[in-house]
Amino acid sequence: MSRLKIRTKIMLLFTLLSAVLLGALVPTVYSSVAASLRQTLQARLQMAMSQVISSVEIQNGKLHMDLEELDVKGSVHMCIAGGDGALLYDSGNAGWLSEAGLESGEGYISHGGRQWAVRTQKYEIGDAEITVMAASSTEYVDNSLRDLVLLLLVLAPVYLAFSALGSYFLAKRAMKPVRQITQAAQIIGNGELSRRITSVKTKDEVGELSETI
Repeated sequence: MSRLKIRTKIMLLFTLLSAVLLGALVPTVYSSVAASLRQTLQARLQMAMSQVISSVEIQNGKLHMDLEELDVKGSVHMCIAGGDGALLYDSGNAGWLSEAGLESGEGYISHGGRQWAVRTQKYEIGDAEITVMAASSTEYVDNSLRDLVLLLLVLAPVYLAFSALGSYFLAKRAMKPVRQITQAAQIIGNGELSRRITSVKTKDEVGELSETI
């Protein structure tokens, strides 16, 4: 690497730094997007559960649900089980949820060859206890994350290419006064002592070197 020109070294170092930063940034972006999508999915399940609970009431000591008021989206599968485990309500063929033995809280399970986000919560209405279970396929989240990975795989090389070209151009431009000084010094060294370095107009260290020479 010692034989490389300074502008080439600058380009390589800047590109390496960009690659390191990109390597740290990409996993962070992926994790943030994945967490946001999963939180949105769980929030959708919680909203559907709240809608179902709002339709449940006690009539003559028994649980009653106004099913006509329910408008659970087709993407959300739900079921309600009584305190004895008996299935009281089932939407979207979600009876398998009551057989999954899920604990209260949120999680992910596999069923029917698909991954599902699941939320389970127990409620007490009067003297009765019910368990509400909601599930939604993670297909949308998985597809979105897959598209994000493909996008990052395309953009990362493009970003590194622009970083390399940009750094090389800037380094070449920054080293131009040095090349002019070198050329003038070679002419002076060949015996043309009247030659002066007048092409360097910068006020930085290179300009000071030019004035000194």
